[in-house]
Amino acid sequence: MEARTMTGKIVLTGALRGVFLVLALGLAAGSAQAGPTLADMWAGNAYFERQSYSADSSVHEVFPIQVGPSTIYLYYRTYVGQPSDGGAIGLAISTDGGKTYSLYNGGKPLVAPGGSTCDWDSRYVISPGVVKVGSTFYMVYEGRSRGYPFCGSPGEIGLATSTDGLNWVKRGIIVGKGGGFESANIGTPFIGYFKNQFYVFYHGFDNFRSKVGMAYGSNIYALTKNPGPVMDVGKGKYAWDSYVNTHVSIVQEGSYYYMAYEGSQDPYCDKGNWGWGIARSTDLKNWEKYSFNPIRHTYQGGCGNDLPSIFRFSGETYVYQREPGQRNILKTGRDPYLYVWQAEVQCAAYHQTGKLDGAGWSANTAQHGRGYMCYGPYVTLPEGRYTVQFRQMVDVVNAWNDRVATQDIYDATTRSLVRLTDIYRKDFAEPWKQQNFAWQLPASAGHAYEFRTYWHDTSYVNQDIIIARRL
Repeated sequence: MEARTMTGKIVLTGALRGVFLVLALGLAAGSAQAGPTLADMWAGNAYFERQSYSADSSVHEVFPIQVGPSTIYLYYRTYVGQPSDGGAIGLAISTDGGKTYSLYNGGKPLVAPGGSTCDWDSRYVISPGVVKVGSTFYMVYEGRSRGYPFCGSPGEIGLATSTDGLNWVKRGIIVGKGGGFESANIGTPFIGYFKNQFYVFYHGFDNFRSKVGMAYGSNIYALTKNPGPVMDVGKGKYAWDSYVNTHVSIVQEGSYYYMAYEGSQDPYCDKGNWGWGIARSTDLKNWEKYSFNPIRHTYQGGCGNDLPSIFRFSGETYVYQREPGQRNILKTGRDPYLYVWQAEVQCAAYHQTGKLDGAGWSANTAQHGRGYMCYGPYVTLPEGRYTVQFRQMVDVVNAWNDRVATQDIYDATTRSLVRLTDIYRKDFAEPWKQQNFAWQLPASAGHAYEFRTYWHDTSYVNQDIIIARRL
């Protein structure tokens, strides 16, 4: 879509004023690979650390593939010989295990747009995904026609093949635009080879939403589409990925497949706070999102922390991003960027109304009066920028659209509001389902912060946890 022009176990320890709890992560044990596994991360024993590599500043929107013991081909979007609103696929090569990359053939395209205005991919050939099966390299890419809407295509998925990863032959469209969630266009594809079949994942774009679709089959030229999206956007308009789930990439680890994917609160690249997260599946069709997404997130802006490509090399797990020279490496240990407060501890210590309710804190109209059902924890965070998520639910969504709660972030040091938002019943996508409300915080050194929920006595509301991630 060129339009953009855990359930994991939480172990909490430590305290600040009795309720500031950070996620405690132990050491990974028994990993068969050199670095920690994604299963370690899911269990709370590993995290992604920022890392850089050396490459020409033009190398961005990348997809890596290993072709030798220390050789990596990094396919990327090149503008050499292309108009500014176009793009083709170039190659940078590393022979030192990914420390440095050099442009191949001066950045000239390996796979370029079609020459005729009405060719289906005459405007751009971008977003490559590559897999090698036997002696053949298979590349999927997004193409769009310069002649659209008068002729050509608004965005579909093509295939190119190669025997050496350098010289490519176009094979035409292999996944075409359909209806429903992919009525406007499809693109940003990934190709994998699992269970003796090809799997092509892609975004389907319609109604300003991008959802993850998938086609599969043993014959790359005769793939079967899954009838609907295999992964939907986040629940509700305030989720960090409420408008976009796309540009996936997948690795297999034991019985699980792990996906890196991008998300945003807007389909366009100039806004939406783009970021990326992780999901997992046992069947490639049903995906469970990591509870503490996003892993990376743009602060009050647009693209940057997007277009993730997950990649295994020499026993280590990496996720490359859009920006030149930026990637992430999976490390053993607790996540130093992640902070979690459980409601049954925070809210129990700081509240005006409500009660303990299972694994959370709730208020209901039969028993409680209006007031703060949760405030505190008066936490002093390291100076920086944060994404803060309130995880809450209601019991009924198809009734009058009452204001049910007000969520705010409060600077207790200066006694001032950082942000405040009224939450209405229909801001919840489903009844009895926890969903995230994502806000952002510029934390000042030495300041104590509260994450507060004021309850308006109009509906049952339950709060599970508060998550803060330093960006």
